[in-house]
Amino acid sequence: MFGVTLINLSRDASSALEGNAPIELGMIDKGRLTALLDTFAALDAVQNLKLDPEIRVQTKRDRFIVRTGEGKFFLYDARHPSDAAHVCDSPAEIIAEMDGSAAALRTVTPFKIEPATDRYGKPDDGPTIDESAASHEPPSKTPTVILAGIALILSGYIAYVEISTVESAPAPALTVLTMSELAQQDAALVGVYMTGSLPGSCGIVVQGDRSLKVFRVNHQSAPSTVHGTYRLGRIESALYLATDQPGGLIKVIDTRTLEYCGEKHERIQ
Repeated sequence: MFGVTLINLSRDASSALEGNAPIELGMIDKGRLTALLDTFAALDAVQNLKLDPEIRVQTKRDRFIVRTGEGKFFLYDARHPSDAAHVCDSPAEIIAEMDGSAAALRTVTPFKIEPATDRYGKPDDGPTIDESAASHEPPSKTPTVILAGIALILSGYIAYVEISTVESAPAPALTVLTMSELAQQDAALVGVYMTGSLPGSCGIVVQGDRSLKVFRVNHQSAPSTVHGTYRLGRIESALYLATDQPGGLIKVIDTRTLEYCGEKHERIQ
């Protein structure tokens, strides 16, 4: 049995709900959890990105957080939610990870290794090693390669720090909007904007309460998401969202297109 709580989800996990109180389903069996996960994986992609729904599962020994994206499941240890997710392709696979059966299978020895014997049935110790010859083998180059790699990484990091500490020109000042224009533009810009739908694509969720999310679609993990804030204003005649994120300004091309860090993000909702 599994103790299940739904976060930002309807009771059947078919839709994400903003501001919805957590729904406690109590203890449910494997069959019902499988059906719930199947429904969860089919959740609307825009709702999923915008509202960050999740299913929390309690087993006898552990607690888990389940998220979804692109038809996959991302399993997190609730005690260490910042650790990398375990990616699963099906409800059966993710349930096996939660109930421990998958880990048990991974520890089973696939076959028993019998000691080698000679033709008379006596233990065969294999060929004799010439220790004097072995002592003359050239030393391994592995430590040298590792040290060289570390030196290269450190050199790159130092160069990055030096470049990033160079003072950049201050961003142009924004012209403040009137209260009526501010309310109108805020409402018009609420939505989800993306550069594409493939892994590596980036997106922006403008939430309308002066908050936003910047995210990146990953191939084998849930989208990487950063939460931020913004101020609306104009530079000359163009409308901008001044954010607290790297890259600073998001230019409003029109109500369906934003430009951020040189990339155009098209509205998908």
